Order: sequence, then C-alpha cells, then structure tokens
Amino acid sequence: MGVVRDGALEALHCGHIAVVNADGDLLAGAGVADTVIYPRSALKPFQAAACLHLADDMPPAVDELAMIAASHTGSRTHQAVVLRLLERAGVAPGALRCPHTLPTDAAALRERPAPTRLAHACSGKHAGFLLATRRANGEPERYLAEDSPVQQEVLRRVRDACGTEPEGPAVDGCGAPAWRLPLVALARGYARVAAEDGLLGPVAEAMRTYPNLVGGQGLVDTELMAADGRITAKRGAEAALGIAVRDRGRTLGVAIKITDGGARAMGPVAGAVLTRLGVRVPPALARPAVLGGGLPHGALEVTSALREALDGLA
Repeated sequence: MGVVRDGALEALHCGHIAVVNADGDLLAGAGVADTVIYPRSALKPFQAAACLHLADDMPPAVDELAMIAASHTGSRTHQAVVLRLLERAGVAPGALRCPHTLPTDAAALRERPAPTRLAHACSGKHAGFLLATRRANGEPERYLAEDSPVQQEVLRRVRDACGTEPEGPAVDGCGAPAWRLPLVALARGYARVAAEDGLLGPVAEAMRTYPNLVGGQGLVDTELMAADGRITAKRGAEAALGIAVRDRGRTLGVAIKITDGGARAMGPVAGAVLTRLGVRVPPALARPAVLGGGLPHGALEVTSALREALDGLA
C-alpha cells in the first residue's frame, strides 16, 4: 500500500493478508499467509469468550462484554463501564494490573490529566479477567499468571478457535500473556467468530452492538462495525487486524498484518478486501487523504499487486 503525495510515491507499507471460509480453507491471500505474528489485542474476542465461560454464573451485561473485548480510548464512558465490571467482580480499581496511562480521549484527558489504570486501553479486558478469576475461585493477584485459571482458559479458547497450538507466551503491553500464531490461523479463528460458534456468538453480538466501546471514533475496528452490521472486527497493536464477515449464510475470516506496524495502512487494506466482498466501508477509512497545508494533496492508495491478489474474492 502506497502513500501518494501530489502524484508521487512518498512511502510504502508492506504486509500479509489471509482470507478463509467457514471450513478454514484459504480463499485469498497476499504476502505470506502462514507468517507467524503476535495478534496482540486481535485475540480479545477469544479472551472475552474465556471470561464469559468462567463467569457463567454472573455473566457481564452486553456493554460490559464489549468492554472486555475492547482496546479503548479511556473516555468517561469507557471508564464507567470498567468500574461496573470491577464492582461485579467485587474488587476495587487497585486490583487492576494494567499500567497507569493517560487517556487518549481528549475530553477525558482534560478532565483528569493524570495517568490511571482505568484509562488504559486494556482495562476492560483486565476487569474481565478479574471477574473470571473470582468466579473460578482463583487468586485475583495472580490473574495474569500463565497458569492461572483465566489464562489457561484463554489459551484453550485460542487453540480451539484458531486450530493451532499457539507459541509463547511473551508479555503483552498490558502485562497479559501474548501468544503467537500463523496469520491464517487467526483468520480461521475469525471465521469461527463469524459463525458465532459457542460463546463467540454473544461476544461478537456485544461488539457489534457497542462498536464505540470496542475502540473509539476514527479507529478501524469501530468504524468498520459501525458502517456494516455484518462485520465483527478487532485491531491489535503493531497493525494486526482480525475481521469476521457474516452475510446471507456465508461466514469468512480475514486477518491482516502490516509488517512495519503502520496502523494507518489497516483501513485501506481492510477496505480493499471488504469491498470485494460487498461490505460497506467508509470512504475516509478506505482511502484516507494525504494533507498538505490542511488540504488534500493525495491519498493512501492500495497497490495494483494487492488488487490482483484479491481478484478471486467475490
């Protein structure tokens, strides 16, 4: 994908794409479909399903479930839902083990310009981990340990949905275990999300019902879900993206990884795939403008090589 300014190529993003059907068969791809990546927060639907399983006697509300699957901006609304989750778990905000951060939401930053765990993008997931740990009679202070009940359930959910044994773990930015798996395996997992397989069904429905909780205005997963109700999407750090497509009985999984971690490329690449599938994609996401002096002087353009790689999709 190229960044074109006044007719000349200014920058180039490279990456990998895998598109699979309900059976997990590769329908289209670009780059190396089985390249091993860190999906990072693109695994959150499976983490949320693990939390829902362990907390089945005290299930989170629909908006709370969306927050468990979120990488949010720390807005007042986001933080309020996280606090509800913590109250449901019977723990105080101090039980969170994600780092203190500033919110990226401008209004929240003006209101409280000090780092807090509640403002961390993964605080909803951590609150879900705490709820699941309490319901499984685990030790709340150990909820991030690889051998804790909730992290073992996460591993099982990822393994079963993606059809592979994850590698690792390393440590994610929020402190949770970070697993590695082939890009095509992530796509297969999202095909299971599209099929609403088991507890992935309520998770996907929650994400589609509250897309603004999952991310925030202008973020690729939120904008894709808000534009078309057939989509469930979750972005991960360093430009990973998983997309589930459910339409007229067809279920597809899409996984995207931009090699250099350039998140700005995710929207145009996702747009190139999804428009081939008849999915509505916001023009500003599919072809963001390149500005000069505050005015458009080009755009982020999908390369002809990528278009050719997607020719078989329809």
